Amino acid sequence: MNVEVRNNTAAHRYELWADGELAGYTQYRIGRGRITLVHTEVYEPYEGMGLGSQLARAALDDARARGLIVMPFCPFIADFVERHLDEYRDLVAPEMLSGDRL
Repeated sequence: MNVEVRNNTAAHRYELWADGELAGYTQYRIGRGRITLVHTEVYEPYEGMGLGSQLARAALDDARARGLIVMPFCPFIADFVERHLDEYRDLVAPEMLSGDRL
């Protein structure tokens, strides 16, 4: 399966494409040097294939490349960050690290 993640800036979301079909997305807001990741959805035919993790990783890696601080309000993204805290801790806003989730 050919998988690609694209940043659709007009729609404020990272889109997950699988074999040329839209398979899901992560909605975001950007402002004051921060990216707030608010919702992630992987469409049913693509669930359970690890594509959500690829989407999360691409969004976080793009935030790093752009020098943005991450606010992971989306439960899926927050869980991903928590599982990969050694890799992404430096991206997360300090006030979010002190909570119960991260």
